Amino acid sequence: ESQASIWLSQAEYDLQTAFHLKEASDSAGRPFSSPAVFFASQAVEKALKSAMLRSCGLTTEEFTGQEGHDLEALHLRLKGADPETKPQKLAQDQLPGNTSDMAWLKKAYLATR
Repeated sequence: ESQASIWLSQAEYDLQTAFHLKEASDSAGRPFSSPAVFFASQAVEKALKSAMLRSCGLTTEEFTGQEGHDLEALHLRLKGADPETKPQKLAQDQLPGNTSDMAWLKKAYLATR
């Protein structure tokens, strides 16, 4: 549970960072769009991992490997997990976004590289 809380706190921090960057610009007036998208993607990834730690768990590959950055795969596995408790079922039913959203964010993130 504490590991899940840490991941969620990091996700919240990254989301706030993304919001701040979205509103900011450099000295030439150019927006910080690319870093904002990066931090938004990180926030979603960490929030998904936090939810997975609280429900279906994470494989080693999902935790540290290439699969750990695949927002679509993480979202699909979380959405398809068998909840063990009523709170897990409620959280799963209220999971925001869908695979299309995850694919869009992944594409936007990759475009910033």
